[in-house]
Amino acid sequence: MCSSDLVRSMATGGPSVVDACLTDVRDVADGLVRAAASGRPGERYLLAGEPCRKERIAEVTSALTGRKVAAMTPPRALLWLLGLVGELRAGMGGPDPDVTRASLADVYGRHLLYDSAKARRELGWSYRPVEDVLRDSLRWLVHLGALPASGRVPAPDPAWA
Repeated sequence: MCSSDLVRSMATGGPSVVDACLTDVRDVADGLVRAAASGRPGERYLLAGEPCRKERIAEVTSALTGRKVAAMTPPRALLWLLGLVGELRAGMGGPDPDVTRASLADVYGRHLLYDSAKARRELGWSYRPVEDVLRDSLRWLVHLGALPASGRVPAPDPAWA
């Protein structure tokens, strides 16, 4: 499941289920340009946005949408079952699964919070606050027609047309 799927799910009543660094693609692009221009050869730079617990993501999404978003950790067995069903459906020509048993084994119980201090220090890179990342993600989903326009979510940027 990609991050836009998670944002759309929360905006339509789903829970916040992962701790993550929410990063705007524009900030990633900026970091890549900076790394190419002034990064040290052979070095790696993590371009990760603000580290957020699922509770913080739920709080910000609730404030932006006006809809209560719960924070929870789904039981591993439930996710495993969803992964199995999704994999079987995909094997019969259905859509790619949101969760696979392999991805679950890789990340369940681990965190997805990373430190981008090296990129900030060595490249002068910065990231947008989580409020801005989520607001623009919601706006983009409205622009694509993946979410209905509402009074709480700001209208898409006219420049996106």
